[in-house]
Amino acid sequence: MSYQILVALSERAPDEFRRLMNQVGRYVSSASLTAQLQTRAQQVEEEHTHPVSLFQPVSGAEKEVLGDWMTNLLSTHKGKVIYIDIWATWCGPCRSEVPYAIDLHQSLKGQPIEFVNLCLSSDREAWKQVIEKQKLVGSNYYFNKDQSELLLRKLNVAGFPTYLIIGKDGQVVDRQAPRPSSGSVIRTRLSELLR
Repeated sequence: MSYQILVALSERAPDEFRRLMNQVGRYVSSASLTAQLQTRAQQVEEEHTHPVSLFQPVSGAEKEVLGDWMTNLLSTHKGKVIYIDIWATWCGPCRSEVPYAIDLHQSLKGQPIEFVNLCLSSDREAWKQVIEKQKLVGSNYYFNKDQSELLLRKLNVAGFPTYLIIGKDGQVVDRQAPRPSSGSVIRTRLSELLR
């Protein structure tokens, strides 16, 4: 139970958790609990040093995105339509959309479109596991807690999942885009923008 309380602290108040970990020897006598807490402390540190990450499922490599991720995204996919999925690992409706997203991706293969998945308010390891287990297609970005809060406010996201479409000109054309499970509705919308 102590471990669960401390893990909850690491998620809600990472700075306090770090301070506590500096004195873990004074409060925890169990070697196995200390080892588990040190593992969690390392995870917290990695989350803190990689505010926005891009995961390459084929290679298993994760790289930090430096600078403004949106500018980077738009320049990388210039001239393409970008379909953005804002999701969380703990969100059932988000995960139920994955098979539809894979079908949508396959149906538009070869078109100038990029599928971008922004994982917010989630555990980093759970994010990687979902990508690998569900074979999530497209570019997969992870936002740590602070960056998630900033992005949710900036984009005025009310809940998960939320879908956005950015046109070939780099402008947001739909802040409440249809879900992949909408079938012909999203296919028609994207086809119009791809012309």
